[in-house]
Amino acid sequence: MNKLLKIAIILAILLASFSVFYYFVIFIPHREKGRQEIQTREINSGRILLQGCLDEVNGRLADLPDSLKGKSMSDEAVKLILDMFQKQKDECFRKYPQK
Repeated sequence: MNKLLKIAIILAILLASFSVFYYFVIFIPHREKGRQEIQTREINSGRILLQGCLDEVNGRLADLPDSLKGKSMSDEAVKLILDMFQKQKDECFRKYPQK
């Protein structure tokens, strides 16, 4: 009976040791790696959305002279148009903030 008790205690200690080992060496690093991957995906997704928004604004700005061909614009009108596009770009940065 004494020998059986010793074996049971040794097995219990080994089981507890393995549990602690698994938690600190396998579980926690795997969890942290998963969090980092999720963060990276979120950051990349935000960058892609921001770049798409800015590309759209820049595309509208590039297309603008085509729609106004043959018309001369005053400095005031050019300033208003550029301000409008800057506001649209600022809106892109507001919608898709970068960390």
